[in-house]
Amino acid sequence: MGRLHVIGAGLAGLGAAVRGAELGFDVSLYDQSPQAGGRARSYYDKHLGCDIDNGNHLMMAGNWAAMWLMETVGAKGEVIGPETATFPFMDLETGKRWAIEFNEGRFPKWVFDKNKRVPGTKAWDYLPLALMIFAGPDDRVAQYVPKDHPLYAPLIEPLCVAVVNASPEDSSAQLLAAVIKETVMQGATPSRPVISKNGLSESFAKPALSYLENKGAKVQLGQRVSDFALLQGVLKSFTVGGESISVDQGDMVVLAVPPASAKKLLPDLVVPEGSSPILNVHFKLNEDVETDWPAPFMGLVNSVAQWVFVRGNIASVTVSAAEDLMDMDADAVAALIWPEVAATLKMQSAPIPPVRVVKEKRATFLQTIENVKMRPSMQTAYANLLLAGDWTQTNLPATIEGSVRSGYKAAESAGKTMRQLP
Repeated sequence: MGRLHVIGAGLAGLGAAVRGAELGFDVSLYDQSPQAGGRARSYYDKHLGCDIDNGNHLMMAGNWAAMWLMETVGAKGEVIGPETATFPFMDLETGKRWAIEFNEGRFPKWVFDKNKRVPGTKAWDYLPLALMIFAGPDDRVAQYVPKDHPLYAPLIEPLCVAVVNASPEDSSAQLLAAVIKETVMQGATPSRPVISKNGLSESFAKPALSYLENKGAKVQLGQRVSDFALLQGVLKSFTVGGESISVDQGDMVVLAVPPASAKKLLPDLVVPEGSSPILNVHFKLNEDVETDWPAPFMGLVNSVAQWVFVRGNIASVTVSAAEDLMDMDADAVAALIWPEVAATLKMQSAPIPPVRVVKEKRATFLQTIENVKMRPSMQTAYANLLLAGDWTQTNLPATIEGSVRSGYKAAESAGKTMRQLP
């Protein structure tokens, strides 16, 4: 199969490298960062004295690419979640708590059960979710569920912000519908939520690198890639840390870096413009948290914090589309969000514990209707060069699943190209 050069060791690059090794390629993996995983990684925080994730990520059991990657590299047990497809929520204005629970099978019996849907809603309120699967490329989520709809505040707004990193007014209805079609509309099993058990690096990057090492892959981290030599429709060579790497006949290259970095290497490439931030706040509590929630996370409504994740004695908060908080001082952010976390954990009188505020100013590409149309396909103008990343045309939002799936499919395409050669 020749050599598969994978540039970028985020989840898209790891997906491409692992799938390439499965297919029989000799794999070389490069990244300018000294740590693999990209934005989905863990690190040791000296202030908190423990490992934390760079950002919190909620996955679904039906995310087949993410589940494939963990199973392939021996990390299948590195996720936790409820045994049922249950999503707990809390309204911080009223203190009311509820949980949405999907049923097995494609027929949505749960919408007819008042104990399994959003309180105060009726079964027919959920019809727009089904109609959304017919959305066109210019349709926004708010066209189906406007602000005065009973589902807007308690479900659709937090869902859009979490999945698409944008408000319903800006979110592509097609992107949200793609997630709904693959999970909710397939029943409880693929809709079951899961999070990393011991951290994102333990679930993905570390076992993936071990797998690749066992397959004889060459991994070069902490080395910048530059100087693409493009000639007669192929990539001839590139530079890694000052060393020229030749792309021989029969080799393939997968470029799995952020869009701005890809543009620097391929100036003629059209990529989505702009980015959207995500704020994560990690609180270290005195002891492990025991909650009565049916899942290791809680969705919040009428609050600054949008999701609270609990793992051991760490309570973490995610705020997507967090433009308003990016310039706020870390102490002010903690003071704003801790009362909401304390109320969620029923610790209203507790002082602010040790905290780490993590600001990802370029967490995802800006997923506006116009930008989604600018996502490039996997194929490039160069026969031996493919693209991967959550910003490419995956037909999914910029998520872990979109990243891994793009890498998987790029490696599949590379293998198909090699098999077609004489």
